[in-house]
Amino acid sequence: MLASTVQQVMGRNQVSVLLSLYAYQLIHSLRMLMQYITFQGWSLRKVREHILKTAATIVVHARRVTVHIGHSGDKWWPALLRHLPLLHPVPV
Repeated sequence: MLASTVQQVMGRNQVSVLLSLYAYQLIHSLRMLMQYITFQGWSLRKVREHILKTAATIVVHARRVTVHIGHSGDKWWPALLRHLPLLHPVPV
């Protein structure tokens, strides 16, 4: 087995940090959107438990991807999907 060079290790660390940053930005954006919708404070934990941990089935057919959200998502997902156009892209 070949040993990793310093550049390879640093490159992997950089990718890991960037992925963590993108994940945080996504959850934070969802949190701010849910606060706007519900007029209540939302913690990152609450977003993770009520929005992201919802059961879903993903169906891929030809060039279309369909996501079927389970019944546990009936409470927040319809309102969230209606308000998604309010999110602005993050400048890179």
